[in-house]
Amino acid sequence: MFRSKIIRSIVAVFGILAMTSLVAVDYAEAGRFKGKGGGAHSKHKAGGHKARKASGGKSKKARPQASRSKKGAKGGVRQASHKSSRPKASRPAKDRKVSRPSGGGGGRAAAAGAVGAAGAGAALAGREGGGDRERAGDRQGQREDRQANRGENQGDRRENREDRNEDRRESREDRNEDRQETRGDRQEERTERQENRQDGRTDRTEIRQENRTERNEERQETRRQIADDIADNDYWDHHHRYYDDDWWDDDNDFGWGVFWGLAIGVTIASLPDRHETVVVNNDTYYYSNGTYYQPQGSEYVVVEAPSGATVENAPSHIEPVELDGEQYGYADGVFYEAVVGDSGEAEFRVIEAPIGAVVPELPESAQMTTLGGRDYFLYAETWYEPFMSGSAVVYEVVEKPA
Repeated sequence: MFRSKIIRSIVAVFGILAMTSLVAVDYAEAGRFKGKGGGAHSKHKAGGHKARKASGGKSKKARPQASRSKKGAKGGVRQASHKSSRPKASRPAKDRKVSRPSGGGGGRAAAAGAVGAAGAGAALAGREGGGDRERAGDRQGQREDRQANRGENQGDRRENREDRNEDRRESREDRNEDRQETRGDRQEERTERQENRQDGRTDRTEIRQENRTERNEERQETRRQIADDIADNDYWDHHHRYYDDDWWDDDNDFGWGVFWGLAIGVTIASLPDRHETVVVNNDTYYYSNGTYYQPQGSEYVVVEAPSGATVENAPSHIEPVELDGEQYGYADGVFYEAVVGDSGEAEFRVIEAPIGAVVPELPESAQMTTLGGRDYFLYAETWYEPFMSGSAVVYEVVEKPA
């Protein structure tokens, strides 16, 4: 930047000098043509020789003014204001054409020198300025190239972004289509599974319904048979034989014999292997072959049969008792009636002793009492009166004696 300023300053100086030289040349030319009009040139021809003689025969040779570049245009103007001391005839015509009077020639030489110097400076400045312009042009071209490259890069980036966006859009569309297809497949699978489950549920429901229908029919048939047996008073003998076949065998004689017919109040350490759980009025009892137990600490105590208790299996030693056309079961001082349970099978419910029922024997724990001169037996709050039937003693259920 500083160098450019120096070059411009030099060019300006040389320009000023060139203009000054041109002005000086114009003044010199004007003076020369003025001398011609006043006869200066003819006087020089006529009196040139005399003048040399008067001056001692020697004339001072005029110094070329063009070489006096330091004096410049001023020297040229002064020389043009007086006559030349050299005769024109002593020079060839060609020389006269080329050589000018000292005044005009000096001015032009000075002007030429100034112009040459100015031209040289201008050329130098032009070269420097041209170099700067070339460098500035190069820089401008480089900037334009960079801008063009940036534009191309931006265009490429835009195209790349558009391509990436298009790829992402296509990928999203593909993923959406895949998800839609997957959802459709899942929905179809769910629909098929639901249909299969529905078919399976329908089939199972139909099978269960058929099974329930069959069981209900079987239960109804069993109820009818039980009801018919009870009505015909044949059920107890039939069930007694069935009970013996299913519940009583030689392997269990000892076990059943130990727990059969225990007196009320007897305590045992553990229950028989075959027993039922019975709940009456929120009280829990355990039943096994005609005997009822309740827990007492870590042991079990024999208790009276709770009225209303229902068991699935009648005692193995139950005896049928008939009263007024109805048949009951009796074992160990307890009366049962046969009923059809919720399962459709026969069950046995504990009932109060029916007045007038006659039984062949009483439990050993029954107590004999004489009231009004007559003997009675009391067991589980039930009164019995003995009498003879043939050669055997039987016991009839009676009201409590007064």
